[in-house]
Amino acid sequence: NYGDPELGVSAVARSVDISEGHLSHLFKKETGRNINTYLLELRMEKAKILLKNSNHNIQDICCQIGIPDSAYFSKVFKKYAGMTPIEFRRISNEN
Repeated sequence: NYGDPELGVSAVARSVDISEGHLSHLFKKETGRNINTYLLELRMEKAKILLKNSNHNIQDICCQIGIPDSAYFSKVFKKYAGMTPIEFRRISNEN
């Protein structure tokens, strides 16, 4: 459900019927990361796959990965991948 923009600590905690704090503690203990960081990294990896392997526009990709704000997506993607989504797509298609 990573594509659900409402997905976050509270939604996951509700779905497994434990407190947000307990879930956060368990998740960090098992993975070494917090849930929001993990979710953002998962979304960025899925975005990279979509940018490389599809012709969907950036806004469509944003919605598919659960980040409906394309400006925010571009900012986060650049921080994560070291380039904008458009640059990543161009470089990926050259190879």
